[in-house]
Amino acid sequence: MLGWLSKRYNHPKIYCTENGTSLKGENDLPLEKILKDDFRADYFRGYIGALADAVEKDGVDVRAYLAWSLMDNFEWAEGYETRFGVTFVDYEGGQKRYPKKSAKVVGPLFESIIKTE
Repeated sequence: MLGWLSKRYNHPKIYCTENGTSLKGENDLPLEKILKDDFRADYFRGYIGALADAVEKDGVDVRAYLAWSLMDNFEWAEGYETRFGVTFVDYEGGQKRYPKKSAKVVGPLFESIIKTE
């Protein structure tokens, strides 16, 4: 899709400003399972890997990427029922934050694919 958009619109700068995923019923799981969000970590590996391929193989000019979201938050359509964040927010325990597995995957993933001089 990024390759098509890039070609179609004469290779613009592309900013991916919101990208992430949720799991129906995740909010009902015990904390240990919520924090072990392999599905979200795999999602980011796949999506960011495809993004890197678009840059390297198709010459897409990607300037930024932001995962949605840094932490669980209020969603306009579903309130606090759906969690998108890479950080669990304990809404009933003083808003304490716990990094999920996916939070620990994104940074090293970018470090492994970004070329430095």
